[in-house]
Amino acid sequence: MSVRIKKEPPSGPPRLRYESFLTPRLEARAISWDHRDEIRRLYGDPQVGASFGGVSSAQEVDDSIERNLEHWARWGWGPWTAYDRTREGSPFVGQILLRRGEIDGVQEVEIGYALMPYYWRQGLGTESADALAWLGLEVLGLESVVAYTWVKNFGSWKVMEKIGMREEKRFPYLGQEHVLYRLRRKDRLK
Repeated sequence: MSVRIKKEPPSGPPRLRYESFLTPRLEARAISWDHRDEIRRLYGDPQVGASFGGVSSAQEVDDSIERNLEHWARWGWGPWTAYDRTREGSPFVGQILLRRGEIDGVQEVEIGYALMPYYWRQGLGTESADALAWLGLEVLGLESVVAYTWVKNFGSWKVMEKIGMREEKRFPYLGQEHVLYRLRRKDRLK
């Protein structure tokens, strides 16, 4: 796994930015407005929307991109778009993320992955989640990361369990019961 690290301009406190990284099959690129059409296609897909409370409108996607860019500006890392490095032209696979936010009333750092249906059940969710856990826990030095999903999204549960996450609790979100998994740095380094 490799990470390209770039220092921010000297106008603020020096810190690192994780603008891209590679896994065996994916290239992750920091989210930007250039990815708008791909992200709209992803979250406008009915199969993807079934796991996220419905399809997103173009405006909802744009609002999400804006929030994600603000996250990048504040933290120097955040959501990435993922591309298939094994196929000609590196087609768009989906969006993956490591993001700070409030989950069930608690500030957490979340691992997330939303893939185009063509890429489901190929191990890419696990590959990206494992890379995000590595980045969060081992590179950024976070104590833990979480992931959550709708209780009926068993494929996502499997991804979380494969990277060593453990179920912590269930909670209501968007009118549906969700399950939250956690991975602690001390457990990952065992």
